[in-house]
Amino acid sequence: MTRKRARNWSKSNQSLVNQGSIIFWVRDSAAKSWYSDQQDARGRPAIYSNQSILALMIARVVYGCAFRQLQGLMRDILQLMRTGCQCPDYTTICRRARGVIVPFKVRRKGPLHIVFDSTGLKVYGEGEWQARKHGFSYRRGWKKIHIAMCAETQQIVAASISDKDLHDSQAFPGLLNAIRGEVTEVIGDGAYDTRGCYEAIHRRGAKPIIPPRKGARIPGHPSLEQRDAAIHRIRDQKRGKRRWKEEVGYHRRSLVETAMHRVKALTGSSIRARNSENQVIELSVKMFVLNEMMSLKS
Repeated sequence: MTRKRARNWSKSNQSLVNQGSIIFWVRDSAAKSWYSDQQDARGRPAIYSNQSILALMIARVVYGCAFRQLQGLMRDILQLMRTGCQCPDYTTICRRARGVIVPFKVRRKGPLHIVFDSTGLKVYGEGEWQARKHGFSYRRGWKKIHIAMCAETQQIVAASISDKDLHDSQAFPGLLNAIRGEVTEVIGDGAYDTRGCYEAIHRRGAKPIIPPRKGARIPGHPSLEQRDAAIHRIRDQKRGKRRWKEEVGYHRRSLVETAMHRVKALTGSSIRARNSENQVIELSVKMFVLNEMMSLKS
């Protein structure tokens, strides 16, 4: 007997309409901390606080504005809200964005089940039509972002950015070490089926859920015991790789692919910053926005 899924189309349509609305919440505490009260030892003291610059960077990432357009947008919004806060000019936003501190807060519920994956983001270069007509040029650049996501909360717990030629297995140990707290399971695709990845997982005391490559051998290393057991179970004719994936819950890896889609759909499929330092800041803001939206959803 098939079970029909109930669909509330009016509620679904209203949620799609709400995605196009522009709503800003500014707390009284945020308005009071809009200006900086810290005095640096050297140089001119900062007028605007780190919280105000972070709020401007979030609006820039979400709405895809350049710095000049961001100044005009936030200036009019602050005037309509009548908070008494003024928007800094675009040169101040650009200069302060290099050193903005992005908090990385993640809701935790006991041990973590982490899913790893990577995707590419365009840095700069000609558009798609220009590339199709005249071909790619050397100015067209791509960056690869590596994401570690909690399977339960679907929030990003760690992220890094690298060149497009860096293999996923090379970025994995550093990304895993950046995760705080107890890690129970690590889920990844076949790109992480390397000895370095298994050794990093073994040091954290976690269980790897990574499909072995075709024709994988059994070396008998202590850090590869669980991999060896997976190979034996897959070689069993009664199980096979498809049955093994169902038993260990490997299909949860699709959650991180959905997260990749959310990153590109909500914050764009490109990175505006040119140098590596600003690219790291922009990536951190993207992850912060995604986590905040997921926390509001739940």
